[in-house]
Amino acid sequence: MQNAPTDSHLQQDLDVIARVFDEASVIIHGIEGVISHWTTGCERMYGWRRDEALGSVVHDLLRTKLPRPVDDIRREVHAGITWEGDIVHYHRDGHPLTVATRWVVFDPSSIAPVVIQTNTDVSETRKIQNDLANREAHLTSILATVPD
Repeated sequence: MQNAPTDSHLQQDLDVIARVFDEASVIIHGIEGVISHWTTGCERMYGWRRDEALGSVVHDLLRTKLPRPVDDIRREVHAGITWEGDIVHYHRDGHPLTVATRWVVFDPSSIAPVVIQTNTDVSETRKIQNDLANREAHLTSILATVPD
């Protein structure tokens, strides 16, 4: 029978995950949001250096705007449910980013499980989608006024 992983083994596993995905925007944080790992991809995407982000609460640092209360999302993730959705984060310089995010709990049986959060900047994609939807609505309204 295998022994349960120790905290040091879990930390090593998280370090490996952060190194493997260093070029991607991956934030590893506790359920309450305190950042333990901040990748190079996050530095590029958000403008905050790793040493500035570590120990901060991710939702405070990035002024996260979520579609639902963060406590509801945290409860689901803590229960082992993966959460995905679009959120708004703010770059260090203050401009907003629309982010497609995915939160997965790592070692939910641990006393202090952590969340691995992957983020992709979809600001330009969502802007194009909104522009197309607005144009389509405009054309539809014009066509509705044309006699048969």
